[in-house]
Amino acid sequence: FITSSNDIYEKYGISYTDILQLDECGLMVSSGTLTLTQTIQEENRIFIWTDDRAMISSASPDQPCKISYGIHTLTRAGKELFSILNHAPNNDYFMDFAEHIFMKNKTATVQIHRIDSIEGNTANYDREALRIFKHT
Repeated sequence: FITSSNDIYEKYGISYTDILQLDECGLMVSSGTLTLTQTIQEENRIFIWTDDRAMISSASPDQPCKISYGIHTLTRAGKELFSILNHAPNNDYFMDFAEHIFMKNKTATVQIHRIDSIEGNTANYDREALRIFKHT
């Protein structure tokens, strides 16, 4: 998926016309933004990862929180095409997405870690965070 944040679209030169063209080609769903909302508690963290970065969203032990963010999803054809393309993750985009989640959900802590390996649906990551977004 890609975020539906207009600020991130603008920074990375993505226009809504681009999203519509991907939809016309059957690669992305543009008929409305899907909003993901997830509850985070101390024992229930949210993990999102790319090929080499992991984002971990957590809450303080005494204050569970909900995070939400808008996304556009790839279609089945879009996912299949993406899986065979030679691509490199855009770590700056991923960092901006993490900051976007943090700014919209001020009670969450968001950390970025380097991925060591991916085995099936499990990402093994370096325990030392590359960046931590946390309100003091």
